[in-house]
Amino acid sequence: MRFRRLAAAATTATLVVVMGATACSSDSSDEKATATTAPEERRTSAAEVAAGLAKINATTAAIVTAAAVDMKKAESLAGDIEPDWLPIEGTIKENDPDIYIAFEDAFAVIEDAAVNGDDKKAATAAQDIATTSATYLAAYPG
Repeated sequence: MRFRRLAAAATTATLVVVMGATACSSDSSDEKATATTAPEERRTSAAEVAAGLAKINATTAAIVTAAAVDMKKAESLAGDIEPDWLPIEGTIKENDPDIYIAFEDAFAVIEDAAVNGDDKKAATAAQDIATTSATYLAAYPG
């Protein structure tokens, strides 16, 4: 009985996803290509990467400040990293997979620090992100 309920729930969830994807589709082939391209597969200019990294570094500095006094604000700021990361991560991953992984690891650390109000851990992660940004930009200037 329990298995049937789980199977029914899984089927319903699958239908919702399929129907949602169909309902959101568009006739524009450009939009379809963008919608199906994973962030890691997108490519952008060196200037856009540099601008994105500058925004991420500003956000991580703000997280460090907030983590010491306002965990909710720090957590909210941590959520601001991904929208700036998504457009540039594919380019970074293609150019230097090791730096890409270093960023991903540091983002996980700073997010955890923000959620837990650990300003020391956030400061270390923010410094790692700044150093990794500088290393990347030295090799791929924008």
